[in-house]
Amino acid sequence: MPTRITVEDASRALGLTPLSVRLLMRQGQLDIGYVIKTGQKRHTYLIYRELLERELSRYDTGTKGKDYRVATG
Repeated sequence: MPTRITVEDASRALGLTPLSVRLLMRQGQLDIGYVIKTGQKRHTYLIYRELLERELSRYDTGTKGKDYRVATG
């Protein structure tokens, strides 16, 4: 069974703010889990450790070509 982690834990691992992680996930720019719309302006974020580790390895090796810290501006 996949291990879920919090937005805060994911943000620390990525070096981003929790708000940036939420925004990037909603925009489809950060593939570390799922965003579920639970209301007009409310969302639930399901983040999986395995997907985060995969994304970190892409970020570290530069294969994705994105700098998330720039993309949030």
